[in-house]
Amino acid sequence: MNAVNVGLYSGVAWTECRDDSGNHMKAPPSVATVQAAVAKYDSRLVRYSYFMDEPYGCMKYPGFPEKTKAYAKALQDGGAVPLLTYPPNDNAWIPGPYIWTMSVKDITDKLATELARVHDAGQSVWSYHVMANQDNSSPKWNIDYPPINERIHAGFINQSVQATGILCWATDYYSESKNSVIWDSMGNGDGMLVYNGARAGVAGVVCGTRMKGFREGIEDYEYVELLKKEGEGDWAMQKVRTVADGPATWTKNPDPLYAVRKELGERLSALNSPTLNWGDRTKERHPVVTQSSSTGIRISASRLDAVEIFDLRGNRLSLDRVSRSTDGNDVVVSGLPPGAFVVRVGPGERHETTVGLVQF
Repeated sequence: MNAVNVGLYSGVAWTECRDDSGNHMKAPPSVATVQAAVAKYDSRLVRYSYFMDEPYGCMKYPGFPEKTKAYAKALQDGGAVPLLTYPPNDNAWIPGPYIWTMSVKDITDKLATELARVHDAGQSVWSYHVMANQDNSSPKWNIDYPPINERIHAGFINQSVQATGILCWATDYYSESKNSVIWDSMGNGDGMLVYNGARAGVAGVVCGTRMKGFREGIEDYEYVELLKKEGEGDWAMQKVRTVADGPATWTKNPDPLYAVRKELGERLSALNSPTLNWGDRTKERHPVVTQSSSTGIRISASRLDAVEIFDLRGNRLSLDRVSRSTDGNDVVVSGLPPGAFVVRVGPGERHETTVGLVQF
């Protein structure tokens, strides 16, 4: 998990522009209230407030856009990221952290200017889908649709539209009644990605295959992100677009998806193979090791705060004679025995290379 909803709902949804008590939209929460809600969760998470749901019918009322902006600003001031299921436009726009969440069918070139504004401001776009009758082209999440739908939406379609997250309005919208028909809920499984475990004799909930599809799609997404970090983003996106070029153009056949996933994985594996990176100083994470003498090696990398050497049995070798270059990017280790050993460098996540020292 990397994001969590901290609550603080405004009471506004769809055309319901009043809260349950009959008053207008709730007043913005105080900074202290937002801070208290945010403090309940780990600071490493994106702590957002899903504060309003699809307020299309409300924006026409005088003063409503200004109230929306004031509510979002109060959330930001307290450390929460406002999340709004609404296209980015001046009705709700404020600077600062913001998550604009749209039905994936609407994230098209028609919104190119607005989306560019979002990305330039460092804000985020998430996608979602609700119900099955909104359009005929985007992936549907309902029970009686192919299982590729959840996976390709969360993964390659999100990459193709530059969405960085996916929103499910609910995952456990099921009846507690043992006599209810689980697939006869709102929208034939809409909002229900887990099931009542009590009916199967299980404590808690039972995960459905659609939820697993989302997990696999997120993994597909992360493969592309890793390749972008390696400078291979253009190549990765070319592959992605062969199977998903947007919410209306995507393969219904899982085989091409599997093939692209395999290609991405193989490319990552090759990029992380020491044999491809010897002599390449641009790859921070991979040490470049060359033999400098009959008993020594030179280790080159741009991050060498920690160096460890092990024999193939896992025993750490004593580094009695070590010298470092003036720029700190090279270390020469002398007095090593001939044979194969593992060089491991840090800091942080450590990476290693297996090398052989030849007596000459």
